Amino acid sequence: MSDVGYKKPPKHTRFQKGQSGNPKGRPRGKTKSAHALFDEILAKRVDVKIGGKTTRMPRLEALLTSLAQLAVKGDPSARKDVLAYLKERGDFEPPASREKVGAIVLKRPAATSEEWMAEANAYKGPLNPLEGLPGIDSKNFNPKFGRKTEPE
Repeated sequence: MSDVGYKKPPKHTRFQKGQSGNPKGRPRGKTKSAHALFDEILAKRVDVKIGGKTTRMPRLEALLTSLAQLAVKGDPSARKDVLAYLKERGDFEPPASREKVGAIVLKRPAATSEEWMAEANAYKGPLNPLEGLPGIDSKNFNPKFGRKTEPE
């Protein structure tokens, strides 16, 4: 009988005793961590058009530039992100006091501070300037967001 056939390769091609099927093994250092891959992706340079002029910059710089442009244009989410970053970095300090501040508009200029205080203390009108306007009351208006759209 022959020793060569199905699942029986010739003896001279078989692994020697004590020798692995992959003697060199997996090369070291070939795999990268997710952080390294992400840093590499963000470092690649891309062409960005700013004000009609094409500029080449790293992707991270392009991302931050577009975020800043959105914040300046009024995107609330972008503004929140930029302000949170500045606050975390220490470049932005919100006001220490969160007291409500208002103003009273007088019909004519007051001659002295005592006269102004007397008129301000005598004022009996609405403290909310939107009170008294048709169709606006505290049930259907939120000064922070404008009219509520919830059905009544």
